[in-house]
Amino acid sequence: MNPSPISSGQEKGFSLIEVVFAISILAIAIMGYTNLKVSSLGSRQYGSEMTKSTLLVGGQLEEMLLDTFESNDFTAGTHILAQDLEIEGFTVSGSYSVRDACPSEYTKLITFTGTWNVDGTPRSITLTQVIVNQ
Repeated sequence: MNPSPISSGQEKGFSLIEVVFAISILAIAIMGYTNLKVSSLGSRQYGSEMTKSTLLVGGQLEEMLLDTFESNDFTAGTHILAQDLEIEGFTVSGSYSVRDACPSEYTKLITFTGTWNVDGTPRSITLTQVIVNQ
């Protein structure tokens, strides 16, 4: 009689433990890729919001800087914009504060803040500018 192929040491293929181990590694890799993809989408959305808000707030601040040093826009105190800023359906509410003689006697410090909500979570960006009386 011939010995069985199992005992001859000539068997071919994978054992069940090798298959389970390979599938486990594949599943972990797929979960990692999925997590990375979801995180990437959130980061892309946040970056888009920050870019748009920076454009809106920076543009409004630059437009204000076209006024003279003695303009009503630059009176000391807190000011709220009468109209929201908008670009491509993205809306930012704006406010700014003016401090006289800061950091020196012939200057004013303008701090402009833009705020918006994403899924009920408030977000904001603040830009600061010093103007000089010339």
